[in-house]
Amino acid sequence: MGMTLEHDEVSQLLGAYALDSCTSSEAAAIEDHGKTCPACAAEISRLRDAAGWLAVATGREPPAPLRTRVLDAARARRAPSAVSVVTYETQLARMTELLEALDDDGWHAPTADGRTAHDLVVHLAAIESLLAARLGLDDDPLAGEPDLDARTAALLERHRDAGPARALAAWRHYTDAVRRYARLDQTDLHRRVEWVGVAMPLDRVLVNRAFETWIHADDIRGAVQLAMRPPPAAQMALVAELAVRSLPAAARATGVDLGSRTVRLVLTGDGGGDWLLRARPDVPESSPAVVLTADVLDFCLLAAGRLAPTQVAHTVEGDADLASELLFAAPAFAAA
Repeated sequence: MGMTLEHDEVSQLLGAYALDSCTSSEAAAIEDHGKTCPACAAEISRLRDAAGWLAVATGREPPAPLRTRVLDAARARRAPSAVSVVTYETQLARMTELLEALDDDGWHAPTADGRTAHDLVVHLAAIESLLAARLGLDDDPLAGEPDLDARTAALLERHRDAGPARALAAWRHYTDAVRRYARLDQTDLHRRVEWVGVAMPLDRVLVNRAFETWIHADDIRGAVQLAMRPPPAAQMALVAELAVRSLPAAARATGVDLGSRTVRLVLTGDGGGDWLLRARPDVPESSPAVVLTADVLDFCLLAAGRLAPTQVAHTVEGDADLASELLFAAPAFAAA
């Protein structure tokens, strides 16, 4: 069964539909809705006429970078969504654009760790299906299995003899459900969702999912010799915040005891920031034992396990040993 959209959802998407900027499933749902809704059918016709007039007036395709910037902005304006929702939507849209352009060789080109685009999309579908199930949006095809590696292995087995189209359809099915839910019900963005063993606010889970989607999209880009594509600055700031706030827990997980010491982490570049970190909320603020400065993109790639600590250019003021321990701890929660 295809996607269905409510009237309010269709209204938000009509401008993008007129410019052929919706996904194929969104476009089909809008067309189905228009068959039974005269108001939306009339608006579709009006916007299509306007879009056609613009096409005649310009006479040529806009430059690809300009079109991408316009579409990214349009996605952000569809609804008064939180930045976490926009970040999630943006990375889903970018991944979809990448996957739809792959040929058969691209789908089966090995990434740096040996997995193919097909393997990674099945892996992402295994995780997104768990999120959809935890939100009550769909049945879990893997019967509630909480271990992400086990979920991936099970779904890979099911997709062993299937082509990329089936994997892409499965991933899109679950991400569409989560995306529509997050966009329309903002009051639920603060609800707690059991995620990686922690009761985590949904908006933070969405940033987590955007982070991994970005990283795996860049894994695929690397396999097919395309340029990496980091998130826009405002979205990078959310990803960096997630990675930075996880650092004290990563330190504990790797045996680094901060005790009563505080750490100042300064990330430079678009989307960077300045954080004072403590092992626990009850540790009083104090002069930092170390000030560690690095580029925000490098730090996020380190946290994702895509850069080694020795590859991250950084400066240190204070306890150099602690700085080194923190850099080695940062990838402790890197997704597979």
